[in-house]
Amino acid sequence: MVRTLKRSTAVSQIFAPVAGPGPVPVTLRVNGQVHRLGLEPRRSLLDALRLGLGLTGAKRVCNLGECGACTVLIDDEPIYSCLTLALECQGRAVTTIEGLAADGTLDPVQDAFVGCDAVQCGFCTPGQVLAAKALLDDHPDPTDEQIRRGMAGNLCRCGTYTHIVEAIRSLGDGRSGGRVGEAESGQGDQADAGPAARSLRRSCAREAADRRSPGPDLPPLTPASHLGGRR
Repeated sequence: MVRTLKRSTAVSQIFAPVAGPGPVPVTLRVNGQVHRLGLEPRRSLLDALRLGLGLTGAKRVCNLGECGACTVLIDDEPIYSCLTLALECQGRAVTTIEGLAADGTLDPVQDAFVGCDAVQCGFCTPGQVLAAKALLDDHPDPTDEQIRRGMAGNLCRCGTYTHIVEAIRSLGDGRSGGRVGEAESGQGDQADAGPAARSLRRSCAREAADRRSPGPDLPPLTPASHLGGRR
């Protein structure tokens, strides 16, 4: 589940000098790169990412910490960036959706979302993907209940929840594969989990491709553009 950033209550911080109200120097490490900005202390991390760095994958929707569209990872924990001050993120590692793909290759979580057709309008997808990545880091083989609880902080107004669960399940360390094996052979042999999980993902990809097949006069869709493109 997405969280708000833990704040220290150390006496040295309670009585620290007040910054602002004008812009102050802020150093952020985002997707492995260091950025030095001049920001008003009231500015959220979401504003710093979108307006200061041009990283528009995190979306500003409710701005109240209720929808999860602004989710990013801070020290590998999912955080609502709309409720987090940029000043608080100094000295921490911030990861946005733009930082997941390496050398043009999608992260396995992004790939699973595309393959299982877990994207529609794509607006909430960056936050969903990052929340799912954090969930899988904590629970490499999550149960359906853990998936639902772990993703409860991210809303999808297109209603793709079933496909999101399928995408996350397909990346488990054996659970999804065991279920496929049970359906085919009557037993859930964990030794077959890897190939079975890959088979599930190929099946999801084929079904998604069939649903996305364009008509004769329509250009082909590019699902990967939903995973962090400018909106």
